Amino acid sequence: MTIFSAGNRAEVNSIVEGLGAPTAGTRRVFRGQTRAYSDDAGQPLLLPAVVRPKGTKTYDPAWLVSVQMYLGQKSTGEFDVTGDLQHLWAPALLQHYGPGSSYLDVTADIDMALWFSFAKLNMRTVAVPMDGLVRNVECAWHTELPQPWDEADGPVIYVLDSPVWNGEGVPKHGESVDLLAMGAGILPEEATRLKRQTASLVYVDVATPSLDASLRAVIRLAPDFDRPSVPTWGRTTHDVFPQPSEDPFYRTLLNIPAQPLVEDPKTFRNPLSIPCYLSVPDKAVPDSSEVEQYAAFGPPIHPPLCHAFLLTSEAAETGGPVAVQTDDGECLYQFKDATPFLLEAPLWIVTASIKTPRDAGDWIPSALPLGIATEIAERPTDSVYVEFSGLDHYYPTRTGRDESQTYVRAVWLVRCGHHYVCTVYAVTEGELFSYRVEYRFINSRGVFGRVPWPREDEADDPESFRSFFWMAQKGLFVTLMLLRDLSPGFKPPSTFSVTAEDKDGNVKERFLGTLLEPQLGQAKPVPSSPYLVPKALNGTAWVRASGAPVNSSEDWRTAPGGFEALLDAFQHVRDPHYTMEAGLELAEWLRGCGETRHALHVVDTALSSAALLPESEFARKLETMLHSLRGRLGIV
Repeated sequence: MTIFSAGNRAEVNSIVEGLGAPTAGTRRVFRGQTRAYSDDAGQPLLLPAVVRPKGTKTYDPAWLVSVQMYLGQKSTGEFDVTGDLQHLWAPALLQHYGPGSSYLDVTADIDMALWFSFAKLNMRTVAVPMDGLVRNVECAWHTELPQPWDEADGPVIYVLDSPVWNGEGVPKHGESVDLLAMGAGILPEEATRLKRQTASLVYVDVATPSLDASLRAVIRLAPDFDRPSVPTWGRTTHDVFPQPSEDPFYRTLLNIPAQPLVEDPKTFRNPLSIPCYLSVPDKAVPDSSEVEQYAAFGPPIHPPLCHAFLLTSEAAETGGPVAVQTDDGECLYQFKDATPFLLEAPLWIVTASIKTPRDAGDWIPSALPLGIATEIAERPTDSVYVEFSGLDHYYPTRTGRDESQTYVRAVWLVRCGHHYVCTVYAVTEGELFSYRVEYRFINSRGVFGRVPWPREDEADDPESFRSFFWMAQKGLFVTLMLLRDLSPGFKPPSTFSVTAEDKDGNVKERFLGTLLEPQLGQAKPVPSSPYLVPKALNGTAWVRASGAPVNSSEDWRTAPGGFEALLDAFQHVRDPHYTMEAGLELAEWLRGCGETRHALHVVDTALSSAALLPESEFARKLETMLHSLRGRLGIV
């Protein structure tokens, strides 16, 4: 790696040509920055957002899940998140439209790199009054870097000859990805920004972020650099970051309905905090009219904060109080006393459906009641209200609002012994309505049985309202999942991690992924309000296992009480997959503790579940291992 100095575009070109052609298997890319950074040894430092000293340290889960699901539907027509979507194509959009990723954005166009060298990024949140409310707009714009500058700390061009990703698996450290070529059919054609910037990425392993092996040259730009000699000189922010009218994907992101800030329900913002790029090349502050144009995107849905609306509505709209008859008498629950949770990120759309038996089979219902704390953040959990994020019912996959669509805004769940009462607040034809479904958990079978509505069988058209029952059961399941994730201790998983299908789409087998999950989130109280906001353990937005500790799926093995928790789960989970896998682990542990008779009972219980599983190679393997263990227990 050599450090050069250049005073105009021709000198930059001469330096690059003097490096010779890239070696076979590599591709030359450039990165422009308004200043150079060095490590403690004085070596050039090129870091992606997640490993910069002031960076985010992690993906924003709301962003990551949103673009993963967007791309999943774009490429397969389903909300499937494959490995390459999770580790490459979704981060590509995060890098260019969102908060950043573990990739470094580069370009094959040296003139575009020079534009970024001279364009200083400005960011500011601007509050725009709108119809008695306030809309927060995250504004970004670039201004011309003033000359002269200190050459040692001024603008710079990095020249990298990076190994080319071969398209298999995910990129390795230092490999480059030509987004315009490799992303065909995966990245949205309407993502104009990627084309305008001739976008490429270089993957950086956060554990060893050095790119010295690929870095060919550092070109420092002289304090008197002749900027008009660069063909991109004079381009505005909008030339490089196309406006919504020119970038349909950008417009789709901006049109996600604004959500209220829980600490100030009269203030709204885009739930993904989309940077709104303004074209103000010669101004220190944004132009108010341009900001107002962006503020008009994604108006809030009605009611914007469902919980506040329900508290002021008639009892008929809230569904009225919930009365649960138990052996000890009647328990009465009021809506106003429910512990309210407000979600920042998707939950409904990223968890398994229960519309069909195939989808419902991805859940493990008997595990759902287990491990829920009686209090979370010193608030009771027997009556909880969960309001879903706008990202759950208006996804980036949709290019316009479908007012006829029915979607769930919130769920009020009451738990009393084996009684569960789920009140669903949904919107259809633009109107909010509620309905209530009661369940009994049948412990011996590990299922939730729905209690029929009064005179249900006498209805003229029972199917007209039964079509809503799946929403109530999904609301029950995801609410219990949330409470489990926010509760301390280990508990069995509520869903299978993988479902394998044959070529005809029939389920062959399901895999657990882990036998016990640790606590995966925490509830953060909102000052001066009744609300709790679920957060991942690392402080980011909570999205099912986001921000969980590394290797948390195996923590139970070494944690105090881990196998005791597995024993409890084995006794309560009524699923043959779980019984066989957990039984194998548990019996081995009991054998090691010298409890041979107990281990034998566990093995026999697990083997009795084998006949309940569909024929598969994995099931046969488990059964063989259990028989082998039974033999080692000394039983003939």
